[in-house]
Amino acid sequence: MTKEISDRLIEYLTWLKLTKTAAVVQDELDEALRTGRGAGEVLERLLVAEVQARIERRVERRIIQSKLPERKLLSDFDFVFQTGVDKGQIMELASMRFLERKLSLLIAGNSGTGKSHIAKALLLLACQRQWRCLYTTSTAMLKDLITSLCDDSLDEKLKTYLNVEILLVDEVGFDRLEQESHRNASLFYKVINGRYAKNAPTIMTTNVDFKELGDYLGDPMITTTIVDRLIHHAIILNIIGPSYRVYQSELLNKAEKAKTRVSPEATREAPLSPEAPLLPETPPRDPEPKTKRRKSPKDDKPVSPEATTRHAPPPPAASPRDPEPKTKRRKSPMHNKREKGDLHP
Repeated sequence: MTKEISDRLIEYLTWLKLTKTAAVVQDELDEALRTGRGAGEVLERLLVAEVQARIERRVERRIIQSKLPERKLLSDFDFVFQTGVDKGQIMELASMRFLERKLSLLIAGNSGTGKSHIAKALLLLACQRQWRCLYTTSTAMLKDLITSLCDDSLDEKLKTYLNVEILLVDEVGFDRLEQESHRNASLFYKVINGRYAKNAPTIMTTNVDFKELGDYLGDPMITTTIVDRLIHHAIILNIIGPSYRVYQSELLNKAEKAKTRVSPEATREAPLSPEAPLLPETPPRDPEPKTKRRKSPKDDKPVSPEATTRHAPPPPAASPRDPEPKTKRRKSPMHNKREKGDLHP
């Protein structure tokens, strides 16, 4: 095949939005030339690659549309720790045969027993089977429906929860909002009854016993009807076991204590050897160089013994003060006559 024909073929495939086929067609044709594959086998391999790519994109779109907060896997569930869960039963649920039979699933148990983990993992498997799924918490669904009462859009909002093939309502009984008004039970009933009428499976997790669910939602009569419709075509999984979060917390604290614990050998002081100095020796300081002073003639004179026994030099002698200049007094005439001898006594 010439390069011109190959380029045109890739262009046609791209225009038809067969992006995966366009990406692998050149490699498949080169491989066919080397191995002598027939045209039918090459065409089949190209179509398989395109179909698989489209399925992967569709599955990813289903997962995004389901609004799953996290992608949980059953392979990450610790069945050894959680003895309240039958692994064989969970693996049977993972086959998705209960959804094919239009059965719902109710998972009850205390906090930390793995209810949400199992439910999210099953919903992820349903998305991989290309079912249209939706995840929501009980509080988020009730808030959405209560808000729709303000703008008279309740019917449109209900379609969000009724038209999906699989609905997962998580954390029923975790928020006090569900108890604030009797209409919460009425809105909850609209969702459950609508799905029951369409025979659409619903997965629900709760930490409230079904006998107490009526009191919890605030209207025992309506809640009894809700529970009646939920358990009619449903598998009930009641998990009785320890909390995995508490178990992980205990492991974490044990590991932290092991890190901070110091062995007695490390804290014991090593004995001092007799040769070891008590204090570290400081290196001797280099003497400062002395400047040579010029000798004066006085240095050659011998020093008297008394001078050598003095501990301190004598105080410096006070410098003599300059005599004040005398003013010459003018001699009187009588003084001059005395000097000449003219004046007799």
